[in-house]
Amino acid sequence: MHQVMAILLAVAAATDRGEEPPPGPSATAVRAAGQLAAPAEAPPAARGADPLRAPVAFAALRIGTIFPVSDPASRGVSSGRLDVEAVAGWWFLPWLGLEAGVGCYRLETSVYPSVRASYADQTRTCPLTLGLRAEASGLRLERARLSPLLLAGIGYYATRLSRDDVVPYQPSTESFGAHLGGALQLTSDSGLTAGLEARYVWVNSGVGVGRGYPGSYSIGGYRVGWTIGWAFR
Repeated sequence: MHQVMAILLAVAAATDRGEEPPPGPSATAVRAAGQLAAPAEAPPAARGADPLRAPVAFAALRIGTIFPVSDPASRGVSSGRLDVEAVAGWWFLPWLGLEAGVGCYRLETSVYPSVRASYADQTRTCPLTLGLRAEASGLRLERARLSPLLLAGIGYYATRLSRDDVVPYQPSTESFGAHLGGALQLTSDSGLTAGLEARYVWVNSGVGVGRGYPGSYSIGGYRVGWTIGWAFR
């Protein structure tokens, strides 16, 4: 850069004196040298890169409810109660992650709706799940990103039924199941995440009623809830 400035000053001085400029590099060469001396700009790909797309670990808590699906083999009527689940995992690709979860949800069910209050049957299911989550690029906001997620996985579902009867009745069952669903998640630049999630759960079997009451209770359905969590960089 100092050499270029010296050449320009010498040319200006010779012009003022009416002399021929000293031999040296042409104007094109001088401009090229000035461009080389200027600081290099970052490539466009690097300037436009989204730091939130880098693989990160994540953890989240989902709080919601479950909407049970009627089982054709069941004579019961069910309604969902509180559904809570904690999940954690990591992105092994920028768009694909592995997650593990543990949670618990309740259903209130009766074989005969007319005597529902008399028996107050409740099922408590605690699943252990392992699944994949895929994230689309989504919409980039000023300080966050809004992205759709696709969720799929398998699980181990342990269920216990409680009946307030003359003689307490508490059968239990363990079943395998699967889930498929989606979510809409907002991820801030600081790492805070929040969203809405819904998934459908298939479970291999329900809980047998027993004690002279035919039928069984379905323990699958639609799990819906709000999520809040953190993305670790």
